Amino acid sequence: MYWALGIVAAVVIALVVYYVQKRSGDRQFQALLRKLEGIETRLDPNNPSPVPENFAELERKAREYIDKGGYLNADDLLKIGNVHYWKSNYDPAMHYYRVALDQAKERDDKETVGNALGNIGVIYSDKGDLDEALKYHQDALSIHKEVGYRQGVASALGNIGLIYKARGDLDKALKYMKDALSIHRVVGYRQGEASALGNIGLIYQAQADLDEALKYLKQALDIFEAHGYMREVEQTKSNIAEIERMKNK
Repeated sequence: MYWALGIVAAVVIALVVYYVQKRSGDRQFQALLRKLEGIETRLDPNNPSPVPENFAELERKAREYIDKGGYLNADDLLKIGNVHYWKSNYDPAMHYYRVALDQAKERDDKETVGNALGNIGVIYSDKGDLDEALKYHQDALSIHKEVGYRQGVASALGNIGLIYKARGDLDKALKYMKDALSIHRVVGYRQGEASALGNIGLIYQAQADLDEALKYLKQALDIFEAHGYMREVEQTKSNIAEIERMKNK
């Protein structure tokens, strides 16, 4: 009798210890996840966020959490993927984007589906697979239009414009990029506006319309300087200097 009661007590104690440890582990993991709060779910290659402190530990615990049947929401999966992208770890980034995409589809979270599709498209572009990239960005564009997410629409338009520029279809590239610029201006996303202006300038440069190229690049430079985007300031100054050298030949 006493032996049986001892076994029951031991089991109860073990369950309590397990529960306390699990709750403690969950709290620690949630604290790690909070380090992702400043990262956008929609990938903007021109606007990287700092890699969160203890990212390697965060990702290891995320994998353990998922492997044990834990739920990690699609937004956090996209954010982890974005950090990998900025670290040039494209395969892990793609893995997280695809898991997020599947999860968002299951929950009919269309805005997140659109973000995941766009993020996947960026990786395909970087890998040089422009056909796949275009397909994903067009799908993202359709979904962002459907849900009325204008910043997502502008991002997709700009990414499609870059693909057409890479293909040498400069007229289409210009159309998509100018459409993106218009939306960035309406929603007040100044960095997106400046990036679009800069890309339009580079398209005009490719068309040998150097005066128009300078006009747009100088507008981009003004915005980058006003908002302290120093990396973009230096790149835009370099582009302007190159065009001015071309004009003086």
